[in-house]
Amino acid sequence: MNFKTLTGWVLAITPVLAFLFWAVLYQLMIEPGETAATEVQAMMKNQTTASIIIVFGSMGFAGIFVGLAMWSRMIQEQGGSALSGLAAMLFIICATLALASNSLTIASLEVAKEGLVEAAVMVNLVGDSIGGLLPIPWSIGFVLLGLSHAKQAANTLGNVIGYVITALGVLFFIGFWLPDNDVLDNIGFVIWIVMTLTLITAGVVKITSKN
Repeated sequence: MNFKTLTGWVLAITPVLAFLFWAVLYQLMIEPGETAATEVQAMMKNQTTASIIIVFGSMGFAGIFVGLAMWSRMIQEQGGSALSGLAAMLFIICATLALASNSLTIASLEVAKEGLVEAAVMVNLVGDSIGGLLPIPWSIGFVLLGLSHAKQAANTLGNVIGYVITALGVLFFIGFWLPDNDVLDNIGFVIWIVMTLTLITAGVVKITSKN
């Protein structure tokens, strides 16, 4: 398996893991609520299930950024813009923030098991706060990667993938500054689905491409 094929598999698999475990299973089986306190309480009711979902969901979510970093590095090594190298570094930062945030979510569950519920809520809150700026490097990385890929793409599908990635980055950046509400949450969910499908498509293209 060469680097291109490995990158394709990472891009194809990790978005599915992230969406399945975070967007579907975690919401349906844990029902975390809107606050750190309700999330800790919900995890305590389903400790084993919560741990499994968080671990696999974290692997998928952080893995997305690893795949994006690999993709960006590929573009740079194939003579693409140096901006794709910057994108790779931004995605590594994103992966680090994602793992740190999710590690504290797991840690809050362990603290709660010791009966220190208030402390567990604080740990969970810190975990959520660590990921507060994640959309900034994420969105900038998407724009840089998307433009670099579109410029280097040899066919229409490649151009479309590049421009969709770029548009998603712009939407992520704009969404960071907007206040939370149900409408924006629903729009964000649709954007997540579009991102998932786009990354899967990009991954499949890399797996099947002979070039």
